[in-house]
Amino acid sequence: MWSNAAKTIRNALTFTRPIKDLAMTLADSVGLYNAIHVRRGDKRKEAGFLDVVRDADVYGQRMLPFINISRRLYVATDEMNLSYFNPIRELGFDLLTYRDLDQELLLNFATRFPLQMFRDVLGMIEQLICTYSYRFLGSSYSTFSLFILRIRRFFPALAIYNTTATDGSIVPHLPAVQADIDFATYKSTCNPFRPELHRLPC
Repeated sequence: MWSNAAKTIRNALTFTRPIKDLAMTLADSVGLYNAIHVRRGDKRKEAGFLDVVRDADVYGQRMLPFINISRRLYVATDEMNLSYFNPIRELGFDLLTYRDLDQELLLNFATRFPLQMFRDVLGMIEQLICTYSYRFLGSSYSTFSLFILRIRRFFPALAIYNTTATDGSIVPHLPAVQADIDFATYKSTCNPFRPELHRLPC
């Protein structure tokens, strides 16, 4: 069980408004989309990686029930060879990566930080873009995916910010994909507490 202190810390540790603003703008420019995170990179050198890794086709097959919602599938990945994802394309998905986003907006933000931090900054932006998707499927062995599951689980507390209208009312600033969410009944199926069980989009 979460203590009151732990809940306070959990709800306070989130991204800043500028990065949420940027991620929402980029997400809204994509329109309605789903997202996956595929962690490969140096993980392939780790013992046991082959026991937990999924083929690209597995991601595609598990996202297939949502292709009628949108063919656009955002892919956050450290895989440099994008032909790895061809089996997903063959299922009918239109794949997007950060290279398909507004590069001027992205680079203007990233250049606020040292060049060697580019992948870190991009990673934070992509975590939010995945958070703002209609459905998300990650890599169960990745802490990067784990944090996305966490933000989606505690959406909107960690994922959005509020603005104050001229009449003094509080207005949540939402990405377009989640603009119709009823927060009174909203409950995410994402489970950051047992990431090893994350096998289906949530």
